Amino acid sequence: MSANPSSLLNRISALEARLATVESENELLKMQLPLEAFTEGLKAASPEHLAAWAAACTAAAEGLGEAPAKKKGKKAVLTAEEKEKKNTNPEGPAAWNAFITATWREMAAEKGVVCEDYEAFKKAAGAVGITGTIARSEAARRKRAMEGKEPIPPKAPKEPKAPKEPKAPKEPKAKKAAAPEPEASAPASPAAGGGSPAPKTLPAPTEAQVKAATLEYDDEMREAIREENEGYGWEAVVASGQAGWLDPSTGTVHSYDASNILGAWDAAKGVFTSV
Repeated sequence: MSANPSSLLNRISALEARLATVESENELLKMQLPLEAFTEGLKAASPEHLAAWAAACTAAAEGLGEAPAKKKGKKAVLTAEEKEKKNTNPEGPAAWNAFITATWREMAAEKGVVCEDYEAFKKAAGAVGITGTIARSEAARRKRAMEGKEPIPPKAPKEPKAPKEPKAPKEPKAKKAAAPEPEASAPASPAAGGGSPAPKTLPAPTEAQVKAATLEYDDEMREAIREENEGYGWEAVVASGQAGWLDPSTGTVHSYDASNILGAWDAAKGVFTSV
């Protein structure tokens, strides 16, 4: 018994509709892969696959206008030996930056922050305490672990200073006879203490002080930290002999990598109080 042509057409149309539905569901499933799957894939990937993945991420970000090219000034010409020493990341900064971004988004997702827009993501992640500097430090730790290197030990906290013994009270001096008042007193000069002193400021750190505060970072990461913290409107300062960042709006002084707080600066009194 032959099938009715109309019935065959209906069945074909139904199969095509079902196929379209299955393809749509498959694409949706691929879009909803958990971040853990990407993380495990990155850990198991070869350097070549990581570089290709990073290049694809960079190309996509540039297409969205989220990674504008930086204006580069003139640089000194380096010798072949200097170039070889300077190139500590043969896979290029693109792979490293992509790895930092992936780490940042994973850490923020653990705090409930998931956002496609990069600028909105930065604000939301910073609001829950996951800044780009913290993500960069975690990415450096993971990279060392993936390369089989020993983790960098955390800095030992400074021992608190012993409290000073109170000084014995001084004996009161004998009162001198009051000098006769002059006929006309001249106005006090600023040099004699008559004027109010200008408010003090914290000094800016030297390159050696910055490196001493960021021993676990390379020059590329130090430059990224500087750009990020200056973007917040912070100022690079030295407090208690340590390089850090001052938030002028609050007076808070952060460590150079912004991982902790060093203390507070009172600009009016010119006094720094460490935590």
